Amino acid sequence: MKISETVQSRKQPLKTVFWVLFIAVFVSGIWYLSTLPVWSKTDYDFAVTKEFSNELETDNVNIYFQGETYDLEDLGVEIKPVEVSISQKIKGLFSKTSYYEIAVDDEVFLSKIEQFNNEFGTEPVNSQLYVDKKGDLQISESSSGTKYVASDIKEVLVNSIKSESSKIYIVPETVFPTITKESLADDLQILNYLTKPIIITGDGSTLVLTRELLISFWNLECTSESVDQDIDNTNDTQVSLNVCVQKDVVSSTVIPMLNDLYNDILNSKKTVKNHNGSFEYRTCDYGPDLDLIISDLTNLLERRLALLNEYNGRIDESRLIGNDTITVSFIDLPGTDGTYVTRYIEIDQTQQKMYLWQDGQLYKSYGISGSYDDYAVYGVYSVMNKSTNAWSDVAKKWMPYWMAYYYDPRQKAMLGIHELVWWDDENGVRHVEPSSNIGTPKSTGCIRLDRGAAKEVYDWAEIGTPILIHP
Repeated sequence: MKISETVQSRKQPLKTVFWVLFIAVFVSGIWYLSTLPVWSKTDYDFAVTKEFSNELETDNVNIYFQGETYDLEDLGVEIKPVEVSISQKIKGLFSKTSYYEIAVDDEVFLSKIEQFNNEFGTEPVNSQLYVDKKGDLQISESSSGTKYVASDIKEVLVNSIKSESSKIYIVPETVFPTITKESLADDLQILNYLTKPIIITGDGSTLVLTRELLISFWNLECTSESVDQDIDNTNDTQVSLNVCVQKDVVSSTVIPMLNDLYNDILNSKKTVKNHNGSFEYRTCDYGPDLDLIISDLTNLLERRLALLNEYNGRIDESRLIGNDTITVSFIDLPGTDGTYVTRYIEIDQTQQKMYLWQDGQLYKSYGISGSYDDYAVYGVYSVMNKSTNAWSDVAKKWMPYWMAYYYDPRQKAMLGIHELVWWDDENGVRHVEPSSNIGTPKSTGCIRLDRGAAKEVYDWAEIGTPILIHP
């Protein structure tokens, strides 16, 4: 063997080792680099990545809606290439694959869908109750509506683009009414009973609440639930009618009608005037108790519903006959409406009552013992001074929680609001004015309050608080 051949044979294993090491290092490097992904950054709220076998651009996709053609950009949707990991880049070199991102600008997208709904969407129409010419309760037809749902449309767009579709059609969803003629048909007899006319009467006046009006007092809501069918193991849908009284509608509807019915009682007014000012007061000292009427009416409606629930919706007229008439109760009402000033005292000498008004609302009322007609004064006054216990030189009695409001030149004495009087006789025996005097005029000018009530008014009133006194 020659020396050169020996050296060459020794180099062959070294060359093999070199190439093995080189390939190992190269593969390891590629593997390491492939674990370091580099992504592009976007400002979009929604993004997915998809491999496309063909080049795809935003302008190549058309959206068809209501006979018009829109680009993806019109809806805030964009298809754009993204930077991917090195391993994906290498894979792409061999598979000729491009990488895209489907990005949706929600602000633009939602605005466009809202525009679609405003221009082309329709609301479903529920069946309504109405009264025909014969006075019978009937049910109107319902109709479906259409609505474009943003989440569904977004899903269609994304899935269509991912499947490399260049034509996308947007169609609306059908919105079904919640109350249909079919759902109410079985309950028509029940609804007829619930809307039987009601009469409100009192003081020679009568108000009839007709079927048309009573329909608006009831809130009707249909719910559906799936019911198992044991025979064929299928499900059926059962529709239930839920009914409740809309108390706010009852009040807002009936009170204006009662105000019109008793307009002469509630709105007949006169003016009282003196050197301090003037004010108007109602000449009728009583009026309908509106709160009680609304309460009675609401209770009557709820009793009807309770009876139906008790009998499981079966109409038995002999058992459901009830009083469909509400008798109006009348109560004493203040003569003013609380708008004279923010806080003031009203004294009604005819009713023998005092009303405290605060912020336009009736704060409190008290029975009083006012003055005899010959000594009564009317007009605008105010609290001039206060004392927890004042002595009357005229009556020779103590007047707790005194609040003066007027100097009477006829008696040459101050008139005021105070508690029932007390005094000690010459033998030292104490006498107190009885509470039974409240409600009856017993004074020669002052306004007397019962024990306890006087202190409440004393604490509530301030120097300068206006006092309006009227017949």
